[in-house]
Amino acid sequence: MDLVNGISAVVNDSVVTFMEVQMFSRRALETAARRSRTQSEFDEESLKLQKAALEQLIDRRLIVQEYKSAGYNLPESIVDDILKKQVKREYGDQVTLTKMLRQSGRTFESFKQEERDML
Repeated sequence: MDLVNGISAVVNDSVVTFMEVQMFSRRALETAARRSRTQSEFDEESLKLQKAALEQLIDRRLIVQEYKSAGYNLPESIVDDILKKQVKREYGDQVTLTKMLRQSGRTFESFKQEERDML
């Protein structure tokens, strides 16, 4: 799969891109690359991992849409607090996160929306 910004799935009015699937499965793919003895073994495992990641992302989109349609709303202050802790834990600081997002062609707002949806 060479499409970076191609559409992997459409869930009602939400699009899951190939890049999202890659980012979501990144750690598992890195582990598979280290464990695989051959390229064909890695390719096979990679397809399985990406399929599982896509299914999880679709499930998450469906859950979020159901949550929103039921009228629930997560307070922005809670999202901001959790996001600050996560940025510090996973990226060290906001600058490092911003550089990583820029390299992958994403914005902080899209990152924040994804994290809100995961909550």
